[in-house]
Amino acid sequence: MTKMYTCIEIFPVELWLEIFRYLTCKHIALAFGRLNSFFDSILSSPQLPTIIRVRIGFAPACPSAQNFEKSSALKIEWIQALDTYETKRSGCIIPFLQNYASRLINMRVLNVYIRAKHAESKLFRLCKALPQLHRLEVLNLNCKRNFIDKSLSNSIGELFTTILQHRNLRNCSLSLWNLQETTFDRQYVLDLPLNHSIRNLRIDNIERRILFDIIPYFRGLQSLGVQYQTQGYIFDQTDMSYPIQSLSLPALSRLKLSICNLTFQRLELICNATDGCLCHLDVDYSVYVFTNHYEDYLDYFDRARWAKLLESVAVAHVDVRIHALDAVSKDIISNIAKNDPSIKWNENRTVSSYASLTIKKSN
Repeated sequence: MTKMYTCIEIFPVELWLEIFRYLTCKHIALAFGRLNSFFDSILSSPQLPTIIRVRIGFAPACPSAQNFEKSSALKIEWIQALDTYETKRSGCIIPFLQNYASRLINMRVLNVYIRAKHAESKLFRLCKALPQLHRLEVLNLNCKRNFIDKSLSNSIGELFTTILQHRNLRNCSLSLWNLQETTFDRQYVLDLPLNHSIRNLRIDNIERRILFDIIPYFRGLQSLGVQYQTQGYIFDQTDMSYPIQSLSLPALSRLKLSICNLTFQRLELICNATDGCLCHLDVDYSVYVFTNHYEDYLDYFDRARWAKLLESVAVAHVDVRIHALDAVSKDIISNIAKNDPSIKWNENRTVSSYASLTIKKSN
């Protein structure tokens, strides 16, 4: 019987790529990390279909950034995803990016958590690092909702400029510091570069006017998610002359809103800005009424207007609630009944009274 011997160093690269599909980064580091340069060339290949996810902070399942800095067996170039966590140590992601951004040639996903403390310097260094991450496709930025003042306006404006200038970004999620006109100078987002690469955008904790200042620069947007929950009149009926009518989102097919006090007329204007391309609409809406000025919100309970708005929408889920103190609830009940007698008024004496409407539509 003839024995057959083979040397693993003569395996073709395609075979190694197939083998590595079934190995985790831990297996690779333990089994192949100390072998010769032949393996190093395979591991550093940008075609290698293995995501090496690195933690900044506490995540025991992933190697830490310190492992890559100190180990000769692990290479910065292997990193394809960087995560940060809500811990005191998470601040080290900014200096890590500052030191190694030019070597992160394969990184496609970046998750960053920034506290308000020293936010100006952190945003400055983040903006310097992002243009060097040429393959970055997914950016998730979570900023703790502490109080900020207008001193950060320039840094936040530079952040939006840097994001819009990145040509490979596809998905962007921004949870900011509760940006309001009282804490942010809008002049820093009035002249931004146009972006055609970002397809999916989620942006939370941003006031109406600032939001509509920014959105027109995302020209390739296909999915937009906005969440802003407050019992104040952030999305109110005042200043209807504000030029939201000029908003154009011709590629937008998916819209998700979780907001308060947005008039139905403004919702119609947002949907009409998609030029009929909107296919999926998800609205989770609450309005809090503490005075008699509630008439502008009763349109939400007009099923005829909803039917017209949803004519070209394939999938829709709408959950609307209008809250009122007992002193004005009788008037609201009367007006809602005129629009649609089938709508039920729910009583909750411990907090307030509210009416609810749920609409579902699917193919």
